[in-house]
Amino acid sequence: MTVGPASRPGDEARAARAVSQLTTLLASGDLPPRMRDVCAQVAERLAAPVRMSVVGRPEARPVALANALLGGRVLPEIEGLPPAELRFSEAETWRAITANGAPAEMDARRFALCDPLNLALLQRTAPVPLLRQIALCVVTLEGDAAEERGALSWAVRDADMLLWCSVAPAEEAVLLATVPGALLDHAFLALGRRSQSGSAAARPATDPHADVLASGFVAAFPVAMDGAPDTALPIAAVDGLRAALLEHVSRGRREDLDFALMLLERYMPRQSGPAAAQIAARLGPAPVPDPVDPEHPGGADLYPAGDSQDLGAQARGLGVEAGWPASPPGADPAEPLTGAARIVELIAERACAVEAALPAEGAVPSADVLALCSDTLNEEASIADADAEDAADDLPDLLAEAADLMLLIQMEDSPGAVVDSLALLLQARHECEARLAA
Repeated sequence: MTVGPASRPGDEARAARAVSQLTTLLASGDLPPRMRDVCAQVAERLAAPVRMSVVGRPEARPVALANALLGGRVLPEIEGLPPAELRFSEAETWRAITANGAPAEMDARRFALCDPLNLALLQRTAPVPLLRQIALCVVTLEGDAAEERGALSWAVRDADMLLWCSVAPAEEAVLLATVPGALLDHAFLALGRRSQSGSAAARPATDPHADVLASGFVAAFPVAMDGAPDTALPIAAVDGLRAALLEHVSRGRREDLDFALMLLERYMPRQSGPAAAQIAARLGPAPVPDPVDPEHPGGADLYPAGDSQDLGAQARGLGVEAGWPASPPGADPAEPLTGAARIVELIAERACAVEAALPAEGAVPSADVLALCSDTLNEEASIADADAEDAADDLPDLLAEAADLMLLIQMEDSPGAVVDSLALLLQARHECEARLAA
């Protein structure tokens, strides 16, 4: 299994280990059912190149654009070329699927003798470096509106990224609207232009016609289309586009690798101390919590009043009773605390460290806050699981589910991630206090 490269030093080796460990974890049966699909998807993405579809009408020349990105004439730019899939291999191969579904092995010479209208799919491998990172599916959108929609639907069915090639954005808005919204978050626009003078210079990126579609893409790039229709596009004409695509791929791989490491930290035995202790030590002494109002020790005031985005109030709400023994009324003080009581104390102890790590207003989410919350929820789940006395106690399952949700929250990049993580801790405390009060 080949693992696609990542941009940080050592990421390729870490990705390979992560794929191996995730595969072992999936085979073990230890993952909760709700996390199995997530784990499998992350392992699959790390173990294979990113899949990008290059689509466009004939006048936008998607085949020529793909060739320019690859640095040479990998695909023939001929009328009626069937959809083409390109993968990396040290050896060049040609394989076609005929219109009746039969496979046909061939080479470049034999393919040139075929009638492309009798082929349903072309599969190519080539020793092109870009294909190590991005596998391409190149589809020219031809025919009537229904045929275009069908071809586009097929092209994007398994795609991770999309490169939309266009020379007339205003005419394609309806067709673009059929692309899944999630894929548009990873879609780029190659805007083909012919210069007025016939030179190779494309119109500037500020061309007002580009705004019709460009706002729905990660980025838009003008591409010079001067020259005869069968003339290869200059490789340099797509340098900026290629660099942007590779940066997007690298960023996605880093996120997938980071998420894979979170999954392994959550479900594989730990090899080091808890993140909370490491972060708390780096943050320094925690501030002293505000005095507790004896008339309002918690309960209904657990969830701070007012704006739910007041992160400081939420964090302080975790620990308003720091040091509280949390023992049920009448309990023997000499008896060890129950699991629920230990969890409440753990949350209270972490409250000051969480507040100290909160980002400033308007700043990006703090990784320290998310790591503290995740580590705390994992410890809570372990405490509840060890303390469970009968199968009817649902607290271990509730806290395990909260820890799983925290993994997904850690992948967010908005202030909502911090709000949601604090809300999970507040809910965990509320569940434990309800059991202690029962």
